Amino acid sequence: MRPLLSMRSRGEPRDIRRRTRTRTERRAILIVSEGVRTEPDYFNGLARAERRSNITVHSMALTVVGTGRDPRRVVAEAKRQAQLAGADPFDSVWAVVDVDQHSNLQDAIIDAKACGVRVVISNPCFEVWLLMHFEQVTAFQDAKQLARRLSRHGLETKALPATFPYTNRAIAQQRARICDPHSARNRVGPNPSTAAHLVVEDIIR
Repeated sequence: MRPLLSMRSRGEPRDIRRRTRTRTERRAILIVSEGVRTEPDYFNGLARAERRSNITVHSMALTVVGTGRDPRRVVAEAKRQAQLAGADPFDSVWAVVDVDQHSNLQDAIIDAKACGVRVVISNPCFEVWLLMHFEQVTAFQDAKQLARRLSRHGLETKALPATFPYTNRAIAQQRARICDPHSARNRVGPNPSTAAHLVVEDIIR
């Protein structure tokens, strides 16, 4: 992966990822999402749940930012936030975006590859990942269909309830792999699919 770039005073590029750590050092992950409520709720809630379970996330600093922008601006914000970290950079930087009707998604992927941001894409939207915590999703979905199916499980707003089943993340990961066996960052999968599980794997490892 090419490094995220910041600039030294002499104008030389600098790799702003953290250097090799010991086991006792804290990992730091930056997640910048298109959604301003659901995605931050999910990743922050997952981090809290995993801390209670004494998983690796207990020793990790997690920053989640919702931009409410299109994919290219999400990537630009991820790069900006990473560069602001300065001498204490993030170990990994993620941009969480949707397919929806965005015309600049491929441009966002190109931008991300150039600066080392890891893009994960949900098709059609992030809610498909949430639904996978409850049931398998195989047929083509649009945002309205996903919203109706989530409402049957008590999710009727953008805000996630405290009772959201984060403990179902492992089965959700399996379901995501069934939908898209070739799931990878910086890749648009079929409808329905999501690469959100890659961020989850990074958080809990």
